[in-house]
Amino acid sequence: MKKWISVFIVFALAAVFFAGMAEAGSAYTFILAWGSGGSSSGQFNNPYGVAVDGSGNVYVADTGNNRIQKFTSGGAYVTQWGTAGSGNGQFSNPYSVAVDGSGNVYVADTINNRIQKFTSGGAYVTQWGAGGSGNGQFNNPMGVAVDGSGNVYVADTSNNRIQKFTSSGVYVTQWGSGGSGNGQFNSPRGVAVDSSGKVYVADSGNKRIQVFSVSGALSATVYYNGSPLQNAYMYLQNGAALPPLQQYYQKAAYIYGPSSSSGVISASVPAGTYYVMIIKRAGGSSYMGPPLPGDYVWFNLGAITIGTNTYLGTVNATVYGGSTSLTISGTVKGQSGKALAGWAVKATAVPCESGNWGYAHSFNECGVSKYPAWTDSNGNYTITLTNSGTYYVYASPRLNFANTNYPGGYPTCTAGVGCEACGDYFYYNCPVNVSSPVTGQNIVVPGY
Repeated sequence: MKKWISVFIVFALAAVFFAGMAEAGSAYTFILAWGSGGSSSGQFNNPYGVAVDGSGNVYVADTGNNRIQKFTSGGAYVTQWGTAGSGNGQFSNPYSVAVDGSGNVYVADTINNRIQKFTSGGAYVTQWGAGGSGNGQFNNPMGVAVDGSGNVYVADTSNNRIQKFTSSGVYVTQWGSGGSGNGQFNSPRGVAVDSSGKVYVADSGNKRIQVFSVSGALSATVYYNGSPLQNAYMYLQNGAALPPLQQYYQKAAYIYGPSSSSGVISASVPAGTYYVMIIKRAGGSSYMGPPLPGDYVWFNLGAITIGTNTYLGTVNATVYGGSTSLTISGTVKGQSGKALAGWAVKATAVPCESGNWGYAHSFNECGVSKYPAWTDSNGNYTITLTNSGTYYVYASPRLNFANTNYPGGYPTCTAGVGCEACGDYFYYNCPVNVSSPVTGQNIVVPGY
């Protein structure tokens, strides 16, 4: 009797085991396939991307055919759009496709270095991007994904980074650089976002998946002179010590904005400790580059730890450049009296010039602060300074063209101290003491 009981137990356990195997295997049971090689409806040429909307419709990035095809969940052909080219609704090797909660379709149009947005029926809506490495530019974007709030994440493959945008293509932030460390990438080709907001990246060249959590929330309300400051940007930089000014705009870990008409900037930010700076450009919409006199700025003096929900409160911007009473002004004219419009003029605290004057807006050469300005149509300029003291004034007709021979020989200085021409710029060694507005710092350029 015991023998039969043992045999029964063995068979029972075997039955449970094989039933479990069958159940586990059933999760991978083949259901359906469709498609074949070709260019007709329902055929494919190297399809690289696929996405499914909330109704079960399937969208395929038919890469080699430069089109998107739409099918039912059963594989029935519905529609298609796209041809080879760079116009609206055309593609050049679309590698990836994503669908948001409203049925909008986003396509990583890889060779055209852009994202295109369409309705679920394929009607063109908008696009953004261009070739390059700046914010909002791409270099072979191969992956695209959309989160529950409609934010769009792009695997900017050859730039080794992930970029985040609103559903309409407004740049939000980016992260990543070339390398193999945590948060670095080597040709990231795929990106996905789960329901909690975690971002998953297929870091192809490094043969791994990286996961990022956007768990913090940061917001601030920016005011100037009692009124909301619109179109301001927030710069975040990691570190235990207050970074140099240039670190904010050149190596910012994250950039958010612009602020709304009520002055509010809000963003999802990886939890951590940051230094924060806010800038609004007085002279245009660009948010990159160092602050210039007249820009609106706000600096925090200590590191801020960003947790689940961090509100900086109402912050009050000031005008960069200090007191407007510390100015140097004059004209730049030719020897004939002709006004020289569009010339770059700058002041520096010591006569320190080495090599070409690469950019009029360079703020630090030889460790010296520089203050730039440009002449108007009448040749007039005004330089705004931050501190009183002795300054040297320089003017240049153009930049970055070395060994240019200017007509008329060397320029002259009204201060009579001396001058020289170096490379592609005129060099004026004319010190002036500034403790109140200084006018009449006129520069006469021979040969013009």
